[in-house]
Amino acid sequence: MKSIRRNLLIVISIVLITCIGIGIRLSREERTKKDGEIVATEQPGDNQGESLTDEEILNGYFPVDYIGYRYSVLPGMTTWPYGNHQEMIDACQIPDEVIAQMTTEELLQSVIVYPLFGDVYAYDNLGDGFEAVKEYSNGLQELCVRSGRIECLFDYVSAHRDWYQENSTVTGNEYFDHLRVAFRRNIGFLAGSEAFRVNEQGEETSVADFLNEALTNSTGMRTDENRDRLY
Repeated sequence: MKSIRRNLLIVISIVLITCIGIGIRLSREERTKKDGEIVATEQPGDNQGESLTDEEILNGYFPVDYIGYRYSVLPGMTTWPYGNHQEMIDACQIPDEVIAQMTTEELLQSVIVYPLFGDVYAYDNLGDGFEAVKEYSNGLQELCVRSGRIECLFDYVSAHRDWYQENSTVTGNEYFDHLRVAFRRNIGFLAGSEAFRVNEQGEETSVADFLNEALTNSTGMRTDENRDRLY
Protein backbone atom coordinates (compact mmCIF):
# COMPACT_ATOMS: atom_id res chain seq x y z
CA MET A 1 0.00 0.00 0.00
CA LYS A 2 2.81 2.38 0.90
CA SER A 3 4.51 1.65 -2.41
CA ILE A 4 1.26 2.21 -4.35
CA ARG A 5 0.70 5.53 -2.61
CA ARG A 6 4.28 6.62 -3.29
CA ASN A 7 4.00 5.73 -6.97
CA LEU A 8 0.69 7.57 -7.22
CA LEU A 9 2.24 10.68 -5.69
CA ILE A 10 5.12 10.53 -8.15
CA VAL A 11 2.65 10.30 -11.05
CA ILE A 12 0.71 13.28 -9.68
CA SER A 13 3.97 15.22 -9.34
CA ILE A 14 4.89 14.47 -12.96
CA VAL A 15 1.42 15.51 -14.14
CA LEU A 16 1.68 18.81 -12.27
CA ILE A 17 5.12 19.56 -13.71
CA THR A 18 3.81 18.67 -17.15
CA CYS A 19 0.75 20.91 -16.82
CA ILE A 20 2.86 23.86 -15.67
CA GLY A 21 5.25 23.35 -18.54
CA ILE A 22 2.47 23.02 -21.10
CA GLY A 23 0.97 26.23 -19.79
CA ILE A 24 4.27 28.02 -20.26
CA ARG A 25 4.71 26.61 -23.74
CA LEU A 26 1.19 27.49 -24.86
CA SER A 27 1.55 31.00 -23.56
CA ARG A 28 4.69 31.62 -25.56
CA GLU A 29 2.24 32.82 -28.16
CA GLU A 30 -1.28 33.72 -27.24
CA ARG A 31 -3.31 31.75 -29.71
CA THR A 32 -6.76 32.28 -31.19
CA LYS A 33 -8.63 29.98 -33.53
CA LYS A 34 -9.49 31.42 -36.91
CA ASP A 35 -10.92 29.47 -39.82
CA GLY A 36 -9.73 26.23 -38.26
CA GLU A 37 -6.13 27.43 -37.84
CA ILE A 38 -4.14 28.52 -34.82
CA VAL A 39 -3.05 32.14 -35.19
CA ALA A 40 -0.34 33.68 -33.01
CA THR A 41 -1.38 37.04 -31.60
CA GLU A 42 1.48 37.67 -29.14
CA GLN A 43 5.21 37.26 -29.55
CA PRO A 44 7.54 35.51 -27.08
CA GLY A 45 9.40 37.65 -24.58
CA ASP A 46 6.41 39.20 -22.82
CA ASN A 47 7.53 40.78 -19.52
CA GLN A 48 4.89 38.99 -17.44
CA GLY A 49 6.53 35.58 -17.72
CA GLU A 50 3.65 34.15 -19.72
CA SER A 51 5.78 33.74 -22.85
CA LEU A 52 9.36 32.67 -22.37
CA THR A 53 11.73 31.36 -24.99
CA ASP A 54 14.22 28.61 -24.20
CA GLU A 55 17.00 31.19 -24.22
CA GLU A 56 15.15 33.42 -21.76
CA ILE A 57 14.62 30.49 -19.40
CA LEU A 58 18.29 29.51 -19.60
CA ASN A 59 19.40 33.09 -18.99
CA GLY A 60 17.00 33.76 -16.12
CA TYR A 61 16.80 30.43 -14.30
CA PHE A 62 20.03 30.70 -12.32
CA PRO A 63 20.80 33.33 -9.64
CA VAL A 64 22.99 36.22 -10.80
CA ASP A 65 26.07 35.08 -8.87
CA TYR A 66 25.53 31.39 -9.61
CA ILE A 67 28.71 29.28 -9.92
CA GLY A 68 27.21 25.77 -9.94
CA TYR A 69 26.49 23.43 -12.82
CA ARG A 70 24.30 24.95 -15.51
CA TYR A 71 21.63 22.42 -16.41
CA SER A 72 20.99 22.74 -20.14
CA VAL A 73 17.45 21.33 -20.08
CA LEU A 74 14.99 23.01 -17.71
CA PRO A 75 11.23 22.93 -16.97
CA GLY A 76 9.35 25.16 -19.38
CA MET A 77 11.79 24.66 -22.24
CA THR A 78 10.69 22.98 -25.46
CA THR A 79 13.33 20.31 -24.80
CA TRP A 80 12.01 19.40 -21.31
CA PRO A 81 10.78 15.76 -21.45
CA TYR A 82 7.26 16.31 -20.15
CA GLY A 83 5.55 13.24 -18.73
CA ASN A 84 8.64 11.03 -18.63
CA HIS A 85 10.23 11.11 -15.19
CA GLN A 86 13.23 8.98 -16.11
CA GLU A 87 14.08 11.27 -19.01
CA MET A 88 13.80 14.25 -16.65
CA ILE A 89 16.26 12.55 -14.31
CA ASP A 90 18.64 11.79 -17.18
CA ALA A 91 18.44 15.38 -18.43
CA CYS A 92 19.45 16.70 -14.99
CA GLN A 93 22.46 14.46 -14.39
CA ILE A 94 25.81 16.19 -13.95
CA PRO A 95 28.64 14.50 -15.87
CA ASP A 96 30.86 12.50 -13.49
CA GLU A 97 34.01 14.19 -14.76
CA VAL A 98 32.46 17.57 -13.94
CA ILE A 99 31.38 16.55 -10.44
CA ALA A 100 34.89 15.34 -9.68
CA GLN A 101 36.20 18.86 -10.26
CA MET A 102 33.46 20.78 -8.44
CA THR A 103 33.96 22.53 -5.12
CA THR A 104 31.49 21.98 -2.27
CA GLU A 105 30.06 25.45 -2.86
CA GLU A 106 29.48 24.69 -6.54
CA LEU A 107 27.78 21.42 -5.64
CA LEU A 108 25.58 23.11 -3.05
CA GLN A 109 24.41 25.72 -5.52
CA SER A 110 23.75 23.00 -8.10
CA VAL A 111 21.55 21.13 -5.62
CA ILE A 112 19.64 24.26 -4.57
CA VAL A 113 18.55 24.86 -8.17
CA TYR A 114 18.20 21.15 -9.09
CA PRO A 115 15.06 21.05 -11.30
CA LEU A 116 13.69 17.89 -9.64
CA PHE A 117 14.33 18.87 -6.02
CA GLY A 118 10.58 19.20 -5.51
CA ASP A 119 10.25 15.42 -5.86
CA VAL A 120 11.09 15.17 -2.16
CA TYR A 121 7.47 16.15 -1.46
CA ALA A 122 6.03 13.26 -3.50
CA TYR A 123 6.65 10.66 -0.79
CA ASP A 124 4.98 9.57 2.43
CA ASN A 125 7.51 11.53 4.45
CA LEU A 126 10.29 13.97 3.67
CA GLY A 127 12.97 11.55 4.79
CA ASP A 128 11.90 9.02 2.17
CA GLY A 129 11.65 11.81 -0.38
CA PHE A 130 15.17 13.01 0.35
CA GLU A 131 16.61 9.51 0.03
CA ALA A 132 14.74 8.90 -3.21
CA VAL A 133 15.96 12.12 -4.82
CA LYS A 134 19.48 11.46 -3.60
CA GLU A 135 19.33 8.05 -5.27
CA TYR A 136 18.94 9.61 -8.73
CA SER A 137 20.62 13.00 -8.25
CA ASN A 138 24.36 12.45 -8.52
CA GLY A 139 24.96 16.05 -7.44
CA LEU A 140 23.11 15.51 -4.16
CA GLN A 141 24.89 12.18 -3.65
CA GLU A 142 28.27 13.85 -3.90
CA LEU A 143 27.30 16.84 -1.76
CA CYS A 144 26.15 14.55 1.05
CA VAL A 145 29.62 13.03 1.42
CA ARG A 146 31.46 16.34 1.34
CA SER A 147 32.71 17.60 4.69
CA GLY A 148 32.00 21.25 5.38
CA ARG A 149 28.70 21.26 3.49
CA ILE A 150 26.78 22.72 6.45
CA GLU A 151 29.26 25.55 6.89
CA CYS A 152 29.00 26.12 3.15
CA LEU A 153 25.20 26.36 3.45
CA PHE A 154 25.64 28.78 6.36
CA ASP A 155 27.89 30.99 4.23
CA TYR A 156 25.50 30.84 1.30
CA VAL A 157 22.54 32.00 3.39
CA SER A 158 24.68 34.78 4.89
CA ALA A 159 25.63 35.99 1.41
CA HIS A 160 22.02 35.85 0.19
CA ARG A 161 20.19 37.31 3.16
CA ASP A 162 18.42 39.72 0.78
CA TRP A 163 16.44 36.70 -0.47
CA TYR A 164 14.62 36.72 2.87
CA GLN A 165 13.46 40.31 2.74
CA GLU A 166 9.89 41.25 1.91
CA ASN A 167 9.07 41.06 -1.81
CA SER A 168 12.50 39.59 -2.55
CA THR A 169 10.91 36.95 -4.77
CA VAL A 170 8.94 39.40 -6.90
CA THR A 171 10.50 39.77 -10.34
CA GLY A 172 7.40 40.61 -12.34
CA ASN A 173 7.59 37.23 -14.01
CA GLU A 174 5.54 34.29 -12.74
CA TYR A 175 8.02 31.65 -13.81
CA PHE A 176 10.98 33.32 -12.16
CA ASP A 177 9.00 34.32 -9.06
CA HIS A 178 8.14 30.65 -8.58
CA LEU A 179 11.80 29.70 -8.96
CA ARG A 180 12.95 32.14 -6.29
CA VAL A 181 10.41 30.74 -3.83
CA ALA A 182 11.42 27.18 -4.75
CA PHE A 183 15.13 27.87 -4.28
CA ARG A 184 14.49 29.40 -0.87
CA ARG A 185 12.32 26.43 0.07
CA ASN A 186 15.08 24.05 -1.04
CA ILE A 187 17.53 25.82 1.25
CA GLY A 188 15.08 25.48 4.13
CA PHE A 189 14.63 21.79 3.40
CA LEU A 190 18.38 21.16 3.48
CA ALA A 191 18.63 23.17 6.69
CA GLY A 192 16.06 20.99 8.43
CA SER A 193 17.10 17.63 7.01
CA GLU A 194 18.70 15.25 9.49
CA ALA A 195 19.96 13.14 6.59
CA PHE A 196 21.75 16.12 5.10
CA ARG A 197 23.49 17.12 8.31
CA VAL A 198 24.45 13.64 9.51
CA ASN A 199 28.10 13.44 10.64
CA GLU A 200 28.41 17.18 10.11
CA GLN A 201 27.16 18.74 13.30
CA GLY A 202 26.23 17.79 16.86
CA GLU A 203 22.60 17.02 17.57
CA GLU A 204 22.49 19.67 20.26
CA THR A 205 22.23 22.42 17.62
CA SER A 206 19.90 22.15 14.68
CA VAL A 207 21.05 23.26 11.26
CA ALA A 208 18.01 25.52 11.03
CA ASP A 209 19.25 27.41 14.11
CA PHE A 210 22.74 27.37 12.67
CA LEU A 211 21.56 29.03 9.46
CA ASN A 212 19.22 31.42 11.23
CA GLU A 213 22.26 32.62 13.14
CA ALA A 214 23.73 33.68 9.82
CA LEU A 215 20.67 35.80 9.11
CA THR A 216 20.69 37.22 12.62
CA ASN A 217 24.32 38.25 12.33
CA SER A 218 23.71 39.74 8.91
CA THR A 219 20.44 41.60 9.43
CA GLY A 220 20.10 42.18 13.16
CA MET A 221 16.69 40.47 13.19
CA ARG A 222 15.69 38.12 15.97
CA THR A 223 16.21 34.40 15.38
CA ASP A 224 12.49 33.54 15.51
CA GLU A 225 11.83 36.12 12.80
CA ASN A 226 14.68 34.71 10.76
CA ARG A 227 13.24 31.22 10.98
CA ASP A 228 10.03 32.47 9.39
CA ARG A 229 12.12 34.02 6.62
CA LEU A 230 14.21 30.89 6.16
CA TYR A 231 11.23 28.68 5.53
